[in-house]
Amino acid sequence: RGSRLCARSLPFLGEALGTVAMEKIREQFSSLQIARRSTPTEDPTYLLDIDISRGGRLVAVSHSNKSIGIYDRETLNLLREYSSHPGLLSGVRFAHEHADILFSACSDGTVKCWDTRLASSEAARLFCGYPSNIFISFDVSCNDLIVCAGTEKVEEDVFMTFWDARGGTNGVSAGKSPLGVYSESHNDDITKICFHPSQPNLVISGSTD
Repeated sequence: RGSRLCARSLPFLGEALGTVAMEKIREQFSSLQIARRSTPTEDPTYLLDIDISRGGRLVAVSHSNKSIGIYDRETLNLLREYSSHPGLLSGVRFAHEHADILFSACSDGTVKCWDTRLASSEAARLFCGYPSNIFISFDVSCNDLIVCAGTEKVEEDVFMTFWDARGGTNGVSAGKSPLGVYSESHNDDITKICFHPSQPNLVISGSTD
C-alpha cells in the first residue's frame, strides 16, 4: 500500500512544486523595474535585435534605419554607430572570446565583423555570400571559429552558408568566400540559426517550412 500511495502522490507533488516555482517567478517579476533608459533619438527607429558583450560592458543594437548602435551598458550612452549597411539587418552578435568584436548580418548577402575598439566606421572583416543570398538569420560558434547565416527563399533555393571567422581581409575592399553551404536542409526561409553554447560543431536551424 505504501508504495502505491507514493506512486499516486508523485503527480500531485510535481504539481505542487510547479506551483511554488511559479509563485517565486511571479515574485521576482513583480519586483522588476526599469533601472535606466537610453536617450530617445529624434528619428523614429525600431530596435530589431540586441546583444550584450560577454564581459557585460557593451550593448549592441540593430535599428530599422539599417544602423548599429554600440552603447555603454551602465549608462546606456551611445558610444559608436555603424551605418554602412545597404540592406536590412538580420541580427547582431558579440564574439564569445573577444568582448570587443561584433558581427552583423545583412540582407545584402554579407556578414560583417566590427572591432568596437576602433574609431573607424568601416568593418574589420567582410564575409560574402553568393549573389542570390539574402541573409535573414545568423550566429557565431561558441569558439568564434565559424559563422553561419540562413537565407530567405529565392525561387526554389534556400541555404545555410558557412565561413571561417578567423583572420580575413582588412577593411571591406574584398570579402571572404564561404567554406560551403547546406542547400537541402530546409524548403523555406531559414529564420533562426543558433550554435550550441559549448559544442562548436553543433548548430540548430529553424525555418518557416
